[in-house]
Amino acid sequence: MYRQFFINTFVEMFTYRAHFLLWRLRSIIAFLAVFFMWNALFMQREAIAGFTKPEMFTYVILGAFLSMVIFSAKSGVIADEIKDGTLSVYLMRPVGYFRSWFMRDAADKLFNIGASILELSVIIYLLAPPMSLSTDGVYLLLTMLSICVAIVMFFVLQIAVAMAAFWLVETWPIRFVYIVLIQFFAGVMFPLSIFPGILGAILQYTPFAYLVYIPVMIYLGKYDILQSIVQIAIGILWCIVIWIGAHILWKKGLRLYSAVGR
Repeated sequence: MYRQFFINTFVEMFTYRAHFLLWRLRSIIAFLAVFFMWNALFMQREAIAGFTKPEMFTYVILGAFLSMVIFSAKSGVIADEIKDGTLSVYLMRPVGYFRSWFMRDAADKLFNIGASILELSVIIYLLAPPMSLSTDGVYLLLTMLSICVAIVMFFVLQIAVAMAAFWLVETWPIRFVYIVLIQFFAGVMFPLSIFPGILGAILQYTPFAYLVYIPVMIYLGKYDILQSIVQIAIGILWCIVIWIGAHILWKKGLRLYSAVGR
């Protein structure tokens, strides 16, 4: 049953190609802006904030790939479905609402994985940036685990933010702030360790850091194996806490739900 949600979303990606291409174009432009910014900064420096030039370019490229994949999601319209009453249709069906959305997100991410690999491969070939590639099997496995945590993290964050639609007529201001926070505090444009002192330490333990920053730092070997495992465990804990909070809001929201528009 849930497989059909996956298949339908995958087919939909081919149907609405213009929307997908615009999303890809936006992602590429954002990546190139960050890439050339760091290229300019490293022109007269050997290292910045503990990162060599190969490490920083690896961070930027892998960070761009993760943001392109993890931040691509269909679940961003959950708030709209609550607001316009479409949620009622799903509540009458014998399917888990959030499970169906997870399958849609999975299809969306699979589609974006292929596009991101192709685009970044071309860019790497053309620009030939110095990179620090890891071949350590343990660190590659830990990186993959941290990416899985990041995918779940983004999904539960999407749900938590969407719950505001039960109480607010317009949720776009909250979603706008949420998107800005993610882009900044996930570490897409720069490593969070650049921030000095206690601010940098705090930012590295927010849920946003586990979307991009932590997986890339694990890949680069900036954490040892034990530290990497601890970071993954903290990420899982954040997922559980956010999911519990979102579930509580969901239950309370359903008591207020009036299916306006249906």
